[in-house]
Amino acid sequence: MKRILALFLLIPVIAVAQPTRYASRTSADEAFEANPKTTPSVIRWVVSADPDSECRQASGQKLQDRRGVIRACAVYNSRSCTIITGVETSHAILGHELRHCFEGRFHD
Repeated sequence: MKRILALFLLIPVIAVAQPTRYASRTSADEAFEANPKTTPSVIRWVVSADPDSECRQASGQKLQDRRGVIRACAVYNSRSCTIITGVETSHAILGHELRHCFEGRFHD
C-alpha cells in the first residue's frame, strides 16, 4: 500500500519535470535590460506550418547556415518587422521575437 501511495505522489513530479517542446535557452521569466533601438511602424505575425524553411527563406543568407530546427524568427528593418512562428507556439517565443523587432540582434 505504501509503495502504491508513493508512486501516486511521484506522478505529478514526473509530469512537471518533463521538458517542453518549446524550451528556450533562457527562461521566459528571466529579466533583461530593455534597450529599444528602433520603433517599427508595422509589425506582422506570420503563422507557418513550417517555420524553419519560412525563416530560412525570409532571412536571406542570415539563417541559411544555422544548424538545428528554427522554431521562430523575426525579420526586421527600421520601418517594419515580421515575426514568423509555427502554428503551435508560446508566449515566450512570441515575446522573444517581438524583442528582436525593437532591439535587433541581442544574442551573445
